[in-house]
Amino acid sequence: MLNIIKILKSENKNVMMIFLHVFLIILFSVIIFLSVFGTDVLMLVELVSATYVGVSLVTLPIFTAYVLS
Repeated sequence: MLNIIKILKSENKNVMMIFLHVFLIILFSVIIFLSVFGTDVLMLVELVSATYVGVSLVTLPIFTAYVLS
């Protein structure tokens, strides 16, 4: 019984991580979108946002497939 609870808790954390990644991708995409249209955004924030979105678009499907398998 305890093992089942541990498995459910660990899967719940992984599912929450997927939703967190999706939320951060949307947030950083909005930052990049605003910076393209001339809103003053710090260059470092823009660089971090673009890097995170680029890496996450590759790793998120792999992570999702791993969690759901």
